[in-house]
Amino acid sequence: MEPSVSSKRRLWFALFVVALIFSLLIGRLAYIQIVKGEEYKKLAMLQQTRNVPIPAKRGVIYDRKGIKLAFSVQSLQFGPIRKILEPSLWERWQVNLLRS
Repeated sequence: MEPSVSSKRRLWFALFVVALIFSLLIGRLAYIQIVKGEEYKKLAMLQQTRNVPIPAKRGVIYDRKGIKLAFSVQSLQFGPIRKILEPSLWERWQVNLLRS
């Protein structure tokens, strides 16, 4: 038994709708990956990474006889960041540090 003409038309229409939906999805995925890829990559990095300061204070370490092996000492140290200073300024800062 041969399918009727209306059945064939419905089948072709359904196939066309499914192909259109898949084409739209593939187009959207390509747009997100190619056009907006860098923007979403930056947003993902901001969302996934963050700097969390961890306090340096640690506990005291004892040996089995109760003698302190290591303990925390508070120390303040500050200075310029070498990467952002010009070499001549960095050298001048080091010389002044050694003098004091």
